[in-house]
Amino acid sequence: MLMINIIQIGMGPLGIKMAQYIAARKGFNTVAAVDLNPQLIGKSLQHLSDELSPKIHIEQNINEALSIASVQPQVALLTTVSDMQRITPQSEAILQAGIPVDSTCEELS
Repeated sequence: MLMINIIQIGMGPLGIKMAQYIAARKGFNTVAAVDLNPQLIGKSLQHLSDELSPKIHIEQNINEALSIASVQPQVALLTTVSDMQRITPQSEAILQAGIPVDSTCEELS
């Protein structure tokens, strides 16, 4: 089975739900996670939900997360903000890493 490796950016309530959805599906694998909340940085995804991996820890930026990821992600799931002004720098950082972006940002669509 083909495995799609994902870096998840934004671990708020929507990000947690998306991570749970990914974890429950065959063929998808979260390999890295990012959030700016200082209370989450360094914590495992399992800290957010028992359904999530204890092996993946939340990093404060994309470059740090990519440097420690076990495999290169094939897609970034961006679940942070809903307006172009605030999401543009995040999107640019992901694209500079050469990773396609999927986002819940309404204005990005």
